[in-house]
Amino acid sequence: MTDYVNAIKLQPNDGLNYLWRGIVYYNQGEYAAALADLTRAIEIQPDDGNNYYWRGWISHAQVNYAAALADFSRAIALQPDDGNNYQQRGRVYRDQRAYDAALADFSRAIEIQPENGYNYFWRGWVYRDQRAYDAALSDLSRAIELQPKNGTNYHGRGVVYYDQGEYDAALTDFSRAIELQPDDDTKYSWRSRIYYDQGEYTAALSDLTRAIELQPENGTNYHWRGRVYYDQRAYDTALADFSRAIELQPDDGNNYAWRGRVYYDQRAYDAALADFTHAIALLPDDGRNYHWRGRVYYDQRTYDAALADFSRAIELLPENWNNYHWRGRVYYDQRAYDAALADFSRAIELLPENWNNYHWRGRIYYDQRAYDAALADFTRAIDLLPENGSNYSWRGKIYRDQRVYDAALADLTRAIELQPEKDTNYQLRGLVYLDQEAYDAALVDVTHAIELQPENGINYYWRGLVYYDQRTYDAALADLTHAIALQPENGINYYWRGRVYFEQGKYAAALADLSRDIALQPDDDENHLARGVVYYFQGNYVAALTDLTRAIALQPENGTNYFWRGRVYHDHGTYDAALADLSRAIALQPENGLNYHWRGRVYHDHGTYDAALADFTRAIALQPNDGDNYYWRGLVYVAVKATDQAPADFERATALIESTEDDCIRHRLAARMALLEQHFDRALQHYSQAEQSCEIYRLAIELEALEAAAAVLPDNPAIPQAIAWLTPRLAMPAPSTGEPELGA
Repeated sequence: MTDYVNAIKLQPNDGLNYLWRGIVYYNQGEYAAALADLTRAIEIQPDDGNNYYWRGWISHAQVNYAAALADFSRAIALQPDDGNNYQQRGRVYRDQRAYDAALADFSRAIEIQPENGYNYFWRGWVYRDQRAYDAALSDLSRAIELQPKNGTNYHGRGVVYYDQGEYDAALTDFSRAIELQPDDDTKYSWRSRIYYDQGEYTAALSDLTRAIELQPENGTNYHWRGRVYYDQRAYDTALADFSRAIELQPDDGNNYAWRGRVYYDQRAYDAALADFTHAIALLPDDGRNYHWRGRVYYDQRTYDAALADFSRAIELLPENWNNYHWRGRVYYDQRAYDAALADFSRAIELLPENWNNYHWRGRIYYDQRAYDAALADFTRAIDLLPENGSNYSWRGKIYRDQRVYDAALADLTRAIELQPEKDTNYQLRGLVYLDQEAYDAALVDVTHAIELQPENGINYYWRGLVYYDQRTYDAALADLTHAIALQPENGINYYWRGRVYFEQGKYAAALADLSRDIALQPDDDENHLARGVVYYFQGNYVAALTDLTRAIALQPENGTNYFWRGRVYHDHGTYDAALADLSRAIALQPENGLNYHWRGRVYHDHGTYDAALADFTRAIALQPNDGDNYYWRGLVYVAVKATDQAPADFERATALIESTEDDCIRHRLAARMALLEQHFDRALQHYSQAEQSCEIYRLAIELEALEAAAAVLPDNPAIPQAIAWLTPRLAMPAPSTGEPELGA
């Protein structure tokens, strides 16, 4: 530098001195001084192409493409046979992505200097930019032939092999480049990407750490090392590397995008949102950033924002199946099933071998009760990924809903084999056993579900229902109470505990639970129905009618609601309303014998004996083992003086009474038969025994039998005595046995 300074002092009008000093300044990175010297050289020697050539280098280094192009073009005009001028102008065109112009310049440089390997290297690099990989490989291989000791040529060819997924060839080239240039961080960085893609994380980390040692200010190396740590779920070290990359390259959106993914996996959603939003600001046309921000919004259940982001991602990447998949998930959660189906179907079109798309489409079909379509999708998902237990679990649910229990058990058992620590698999298999009344097996499974997930209230809920069906009411109460403690806002837990209290005759507790359920689920007809029935058994007909009328308003197609309101109207003596409701119940549930039985009783009380006879006969056809039906038809025969037909019905009723295991029913019907046979002491004994053996017994014996006996024997003084004995017990609860279910 001193020599050139002195030379300029001695010969201030010699442009060559400024040229050489400018080159020294350039090599020292002092671009402003270099530019001043080259400009002075041009002023002195305006027809020397070298001056323009070197000033073009400086402008290119300063990313002043227009000035660089002007200088290189002037150099070409002055020195049209110098290949270096074309080579350097070609590099500027490449940086501007003017690939055709760049190719033309590099090709001209090759014509002039066919033995210059750099020309082939740079033309090969443009071909790589254009994804013309065969042409790129040809040029880069020629560059290697001409410059076999230049590591950059091997590096360039390695990148092309990498782009094509030819990892072995790429690895060979990158390793050779490192041998030739062991202090170039870029070559370690690229070799690490192959190791990364191959899952060889230790080797990848070694290369990236070496690259960072060589070039600690290169953010790209930190970025890639962060990705390796991310894949290893070493989130803290990944965060540190991505944060360092951001410090060094604050305008590179990819650094924010990947740090956002770390935050997402850590469920640090606010930090993730900030990073993805920053990435979008820097890379507004990269659909991946919208996708990931959409995932954050989805997890936060901010569905409108998630939809907007996934839709934008689809606009930018319309062939990416994952965007459709996740938008479909949003639609699914919003129960926009048609839109969800369209998205999952599109995802399947784009990637038909991905099991997850079939799985989620199957779930939509399941919710729509399109069971055949759902079965097809889950079966396809199983074919594609037979070791995923979730698909068997869902297919098992379908089979259970279809009551194909053997298939359901097989699938759920397979799900348990694959996912032995997942409580829902045991829970579901337990429900199949419950449906089959295999209570012991059901208890084993739901108990195991509780052991696996003791904080999941739904497991206690289901075990409580098993105990309920077994009439093990204390155990049912304990489990349902635990379920309430874990899920105090889940109304169904209160509903079923209320049902247990009802069965135990604890009406106040039952009403409290059912009222809580109604507060939580005011539009559920079943809780109004259940509370209405409790009020009915308390004799609170006004409250019962209010609840049952509300149940009908909520679910006008549920025959059980009309049945119970009809019962209330019957006991209330409102026979026309009772007939209307029980007739509606029959229209909705024509195969339910109890509907005919109770309408028959209304007709009987009304004295409409032909209609009563028809209803009891129909009830017998539907429920031939219910002694009540024979007993009441016998009463009708007595009322119409068909005394030759009544005895057969009474005998059949007696036989059924003796075979029943339920003391309530047996004593109740035996008392009625004793009254008809005028064995009043025996009748009173049966009534008394029924009172003692049934916690829930309301005089469902009701006095109809006594009143019927009084009609047959109006002068018998013992009958009023029996009526007087039973009347104070009218408030006693009636047994639930033999009554229709209140609801699911």
